[in-house]
Amino acid sequence: MKILLLLLLLNGCIFGQKCNCETFIITDNSRIPIYSSNKKEAKIIYEIKNDSTTENYFSLKIYDYKDHKFLVKPTDSFNKRYKLGWISDKYVGIYANNYNSQLNLYDSPNETSKIIGKFEEYVNIAFQVRGCSNKWLYVFLKLNNKEYSGWMRPQDQCANIFTTCN
Repeated sequence: MKILLLLLLLNGCIFGQKCNCETFIITDNSRIPIYSSNKKEAKIIYEIKNDSTTENYFSLKIYDYKDHKFLVKPTDSFNKRYKLGWISDKYVGIYANNYNSQLNLYDSPNETSKIIGKFEEYVNIAFQVRGCSNKWLYVFLKLNNKEYSGWMRPQDQCANIFTTCN
């Protein structure tokens, strides 16, 4: 029964597969709680932590987003996979991979929507992820005392914490 439930979760039958994205955690080596649900009273089921000494960093497969939390399946650099759980959006990041082109941020998760932010040059810091829709990510970045937010196309995302995605 547990295996069937997990397969249903991973296939999106329960949560509707709202998201299908790869990201990573952005922290300063702090422990990050993973919760049993997206509710305020949810219990911590385990914690994850990037470790710069051993170069063990966490990537996240995102399945859903509700109430400022993502439903994720973390994997560390040594390919250890962890249980599905909920993580606060303040810990989730993505790089842009617009090395030789302009990066556009959109008003909604489709390329026909209005462009609401532009980066003419490559931005080498992580964007905070604050939402998702299928493979699109809603991102936020504060750069040079200016705030940017909008939807990032899947082809503009780089979830590799170690190397560039070009």
